[in-house]
Amino acid sequence: MTLICYLVSFLLSYNVSAHRLLFLIIIYKHYFQDFNGRLLRGIFHVLPSKKDYPDYYQVIMEPIDLSMIEAKIKAEKYLTEQALLSDFELMFNNARHYNEEKSLVYQDANTLERVLKAKVRSMGPLTPKSMGRKKNRSFSPLDEKLQELYDTVRNASDKSGRELATPFIKLPLKAEYPDYYEVIKKPVDLQRIQQKLVTHCYDSLEDMVADCVQMFDNACKYNEPDSLIYKVLYSNFQIS
Repeated sequence: MTLICYLVSFLLSYNVSAHRLLFLIIIYKHYFQDFNGRLLRGIFHVLPSKKDYPDYYQVIMEPIDLSMIEAKIKAEKYLTEQALLSDFELMFNNARHYNEEKSLVYQDANTLERVLKAKVRSMGPLTPKSMGRKKNRSFSPLDEKLQELYDTVRNASDKSGRELATPFIKLPLKAEYPDYYEVIKKPVDLQRIQQKLVTHCYDSLEDMVADCVQMFDNACKYNEPDSLIYKVLYSNFQIS
């Protein structure tokens, strides 16, 4: 059975609304190929070989490909629609993070992401509707605290209104800062924290705090004490 067949049968059995089912069908059947018929999804179907690209697994902390998404669909691992879409976003971000901006892979990731976002916008905001057969999963007190913590960090600003979280949204590109991944052994950014949040990977508030502290520590370790980002961290987040 193909991946698209699994998606159709899975979403139908879970009573996901028709327009969201249509969204996934469109993504797989139409936008995974360009106007020349070239399959955009080819490079995303299987992760790079560790033998041929050993540095990929040093740079990319959360590797994911279409075959892994397929396996999670079949194993009924996705509790929410957002969790499924978040894995697609992670896959695109990984491709952009590892590859040069002018590369075909980078451009394919951008193309697919644009389609993804366009369809999401056309359908309106996603809801935390459960995709499971059992009782709908409601947000627990822990979920609410985790979301509140994430929002606090993500929306932090100084007195002038400047957003403090901007440098932490995405890790630096390997092509622009190759030494970053030699200095920083545990890279983490807000996109990865959000990914873990929506996929319910945090077992406690302390787990997310640890990731945030690691993210801030990384910035202080890599940047000079007189740099702007270091000063911002020290004065606003009290990281030393």
